[in-house]
Amino acid sequence: MKLFAALFAAIIFILIGHIGVAAASETATFQYQAGDIGTIKTDGPNKNAARSTASEECFDRRIDLFVQKRGELPDDAQAALIIDSCVNI
Repeated sequence: MKLFAALFAAIIFILIGHIGVAAASETATFQYQAGDIGTIKTDGPNKNAARSTASEECFDRRIDLFVQKRGELPDDAQAALIIDSCVNI
């Protein structure tokens, strides 16, 4: 009976340890496809963090594209439109 109790306790500890280790490594992936800037794929600890990172990358890519095409940074109104387009992905 003591052997059974010891084995049972050992199995429970192994299962609890495995679940704790497996849960710590979970991440969420967010992917967004846009015609002008291509595909953005980001990872984060949860879906909201991954989406926030994708929005920032979208903004950076669109600003770079704007500068590449026009040779200057956008004015405030144009930057606001770019921000709106990337926040709502």
